[in-house]
Amino acid sequence: MLRQILFLPDNDTVGVKQVVREKVLVVEDEKITGLDICQMVWDLGYQPTGPIASGEDAYAVALSERPDIILMDITLKGQLNGIETAVAIRCRYRCPVVFVTAHSDEVTFNRARAAVPAGWVLKPVNEGELQTAIERALRQYRSGEPPVQVLHAPSYEFADWREGKDRYQRSS
Repeated sequence: MLRQILFLPDNDTVGVKQVVREKVLVVEDEKITGLDICQMVWDLGYQPTGPIASGEDAYAVALSERPDIILMDITLKGQLNGIETAVAIRCRYRCPVVFVTAHSDEVTFNRARAAVPAGWVLKPVNEGELQTAIERALRQYRSGEPPVQVLHAPSYEFADWREGKDRYQRSS
């Protein structure tokens, strides 16, 4: 789809150009890290939205903006963490989620598998790794490849996230 977007060329003048760009929602509670990721996303040719710092806000933005992909930190501000937010979003809107996190331990990885992520990028974020993760996730999504796991929560509603959290904690 075509969108008008603002860009800043080298001479710092503002212009407008027509570009086809996939929308990437960046969910990151650390402002500077989030802005860095948004800049990388822009430099890679995508349209960033964010950074969004809380799971609750990310949920609302994802459902209203309908991004093509979500880059999600696991540790967020607010009551929902990135894993819970990804599960809640995926139950209402089919969209690949790539976790961008500093947590690479086995416990976190096993918890995050419940969200059926399309990929992982470890912090500090490397632009090449980010590009590979985004392209792979979008290619998988477009080809209709099924996720590695099936998410069984068709009636999961955001308002009931605590119930879902309790179910998740009992099952892990």
